[in-house]
Amino acid sequence: MRGVRRKEVTILEEDRGYLTRCWIWQLGTDQKGYAIARREGKIVRVHRWMYEQTFGVRVPPGLQMDHLCKVKPCINPDHLEPVTPGENTRRANKLTVDDVREIRQLSDAGVSQRKIGRMFGIGQPAVSRIAAHKRQREVL
Repeated sequence: MRGVRRKEVTILEEDRGYLTRCWIWQLGTDQKGYAIARREGKIVRVHRWMYEQTFGVRVPPGLQMDHLCKVKPCINPDHLEPVTPGENTRRANKLTVDDVREIRQLSDAGVSQRKIGRMFGIGQPAVSRIAAHKRQREVL
């Protein structure tokens, strides 16, 4: 329609299984699924920007933002914690026994492996190996 401007929804609140609701970014994301936007002429990761705006502190150089909820497009600052890259990797690479069971149940129920991967913050190949009972490394 000409002359009609749609109101864009930028955030949807969703229960994704964390303590409080995730704020899911509805606009641009990067190739890894993190929320991005243009701020002051630069492309920024929205979760980092939101954390800094909310808490009034800059994230120290060398630290990354860990999504405690494990939902990459979430920008809820209460779900974010600045951590070292090593700590972020350590946290991201471990699934609980219950996570592995749920991944297998979802896979058996016909949920796409890509969707399951997004839910747990892992790639589709890892979901495939878990569903085929070939991978135990992710388990705590």
